[in-house]
Amino acid sequence: MGDLAGILEHLEIERVHLVGQSMGGWASLGFALAHPDRTASLVLADTIGGIFTPAIRQAFDDYAQLIAMSPPPDRLPLGFHPAVGTYLAEEDLTQSFLYGQIGGMAAPPSPMVITELLTATDHTPRLDRLQAPTLFIVGENDPIFPPDLIEQAAALIPGCELSVVADTGHSPYFERPDDWNDIVLRFLRRWG
Repeated sequence: MGDLAGILEHLEIERVHLVGQSMGGWASLGFALAHPDRTASLVLADTIGGIFTPAIRQAFDDYAQLIAMSPPPDRLPLGFHPAVGTYLAEEDLTQSFLYGQIGGMAAPPSPMVITELLTATDHTPRLDRLQAPTLFIVGENDPIFPPDLIEQAAALIPGCELSVVADTGHSPYFERPDDWNDIVLRFLRRWG
């Protein structure tokens, strides 16, 4: 959050429309809570963004355990990755392979480390401070943050919107970019 504020100050940008994908949702929501005057709108994409209920926390922990016991992405069949829908490899193997290559540019930390880092920040107690119009967007088949978890998080923010991108996993911005862009741009146009 501090880094984002510093970048915006350096670039002399007063107000922003924030889009946080997955882990980026934590920073985006945190910034919107800390800087309501600088946040024009907020899009939380395939993320709970640090919003926890007991059910969300349990589902998140269960998923981390499942991933910890699963083969790493480089051991999966060509083009398959746990963060994208399985249809992508069947529909466009090269695009699915590209996703895995981009994700493999750095060795990821273990799922347990990621879980510990993400659960260390809980924005839930401060949600009453959120002033920015908010949109949750989620892939229909997101295995990490499925739509029912996103619905639970969204229910804690009065007036927020929720949109589900059909036939996608955790990365609809990559899997169905035209659909994802249409949803986000329609939202941003209303608040821009």
